[in-house]
Amino acid sequence: MNPTVKAVLLNERASVLSAIAAREGTVSDLLVQLNGVENDIWRLRHRLIDLEAYLVGQRVELPADAPSDDVLAAPSDAPGLPACKPLEDFVRHRSGKRKLLAAVPRRIEDARRSG
Repeated sequence: MNPTVKAVLLNERASVLSAIAAREGTVSDLLVQLNGVENDIWRLRHRLIDLEAYLVGQRVELPADAPSDDVLAAPSDAPGLPACKPLEDFVRHRSGKRKLLAAVPRRIEDARRSG
């Protein structure tokens, strides 16, 4: 085979392999992001289930002979909504902050062991 053709083919092969490796890295990054989004959706779904259960438990039964007024008066002791986690739990932080937050429990354990 002509050395020039062989060099061109080897160069093309190397660039294709490099592109494949770059794509694999991108795909793995996307899979990590998808996993994080799935976890966030799971948490939000369960939060909605909890809120729905709470609202069903707080349902106000109207008497059979309810007044025919167009406007119904709200009960005087209307219950408040349950305390919910702040939305920070559902916001994905930049990787540096996530690593820092993940390291906090380990630092506490290390401090307990050394103290």
